[in-house]
Amino acid sequence: EGHLYRFERTLPVGTLLRHVEASHVAAFVNSPKPTTKSGGGGGEAAPETKKRRLASVQHFLGWCVSRGLRLDNPAAGTALPKSPAARRAH
Repeated sequence: EGHLYRFERTLPVGTLLRHVEASHVAAFVNSPKPTTKSGGGGGEAAPETKKRRLASVQHFLGWCVSRGLRLDNPAAGTALPKSPAARRAH
C-alpha cells in the first residue's frame, strides 16, 4: 500500500481534491506508523519515512497543479519537524 493511498485514507470522508489543505498534509506526514496484521507497528514514524510521505504528496499535488486540477500545492509549504541533533560519542 503506497503513501498516496494512505494519504487518501487519512482525509475526512468525502474530501475532494480541491479541498485538500496544508493541515491534511501535515497530519498525514506526522501520523504514526501503520499497524500490522499481527498488531505490531504504531508509534512515531522515522524521519526518513516522513520525508518520503511528504515528497510523495508534494509530487502528486504538484502534478495536479500542472494538469490544472488544482490552483495551488498545499504541500509545498509543509515543513518537516526538526530532527533531534545526533550526539557523537567522544
